Amino acid sequence: MVVLLSLLLMYLPIGVLRENVPEVLLMTSSDASLVQRVRDEMGRIAQDYAIIHFTHHIAKVGQMNFLELNILVDPACNLQTIEIQDRLRERIWRASGLPLDSVWLTVNITADPRWG
Repeated sequence: MVVLLSLLLMYLPIGVLRENVPEVLLMTSSDASLVQRVRDEMGRIAQDYAIIHFTHHIAKVGQMNFLELNILVDPACNLQTIEIQDRLRERIWRASGLPLDSVWLTVNITADPRWG
């Protein structure tokens, strides 16, 4: 009887684990529309600022969404001032469509291909 009850009750924790393991491992967000919105906006930004290449990683942990973008630029890129870089971050955040308090946005800008 105990074995039967244990097997029946094991179903619940396995279901919870299956849903939450991607969050624990910081795997890519399952929200495909969020990923697509960020990718589309980065495509437009790449044209506006002559970005050579960019990569992104989006993960959701609990209620927080972590967006990390690595942007490789030409040394003569026009992303030279903090004000312009902040506008870039604003565009990316707005494209995510998420409230500011639920997004951890990291934007790395470099001209060195090793870091891009």
